[in-house]
Amino acid sequence: MFFDARQQALALRRQQLQDRSALLRGRLADDAQVLRMPLALADQVRQGWRWLKANPQWVGVCVALLVVWRPRRLAWLAGRLWVCWRLWQRLHRWRGTLAPVALQLLGAVTGPLAARARSWRSAAPPPR
Repeated sequence: MFFDARQQALALRRQQLQDRSALLRGRLADDAQVLRMPLALADQVRQGWRWLKANPQWVGVCVALLVVWRPRRLAWLAGRLWVCWRLWQRLHRWRGTLAPVALQLLGAVTGPLAARARSWRSAAPPPR
C-alpha cells in the first residue's frame, strides 16, 4: 500500500515535470522566433564564404573588371578595405584586453536580470 502511494506520487511528479518541460520548450520556441532571420542571414553569409573559398578565381575576375572599367572606384574601394582591415585588427587586439572585463560586467548585469525574468515567467517556483 505504501509503495503504491509512493509510485503514484512519483508518477504524478513525473507527469508534472513533463508538462512543465513541454511548456518551457514551447516558450523557448516562441522566443527563438526572433532569431530566425538573423540566423538565416548568417547561414547565407557562411554559405557564400564557403563558395568563395571554393571558387577564388571569381575574386580575381571581379578585381580585373574593376581595374578595366572603374580604376578610380577600385582605388576608393582599396582605401575602404584598408580602413576596415585596420579597424578589425584594432578590435582584435582590444578583444584580448577587454574581454575579461566585458564578461564580468555582462555577468554582473545579466545574472540578477535572468533570475528575475525566470521568476516572472514561471507562476510556480522552480522545482528543487
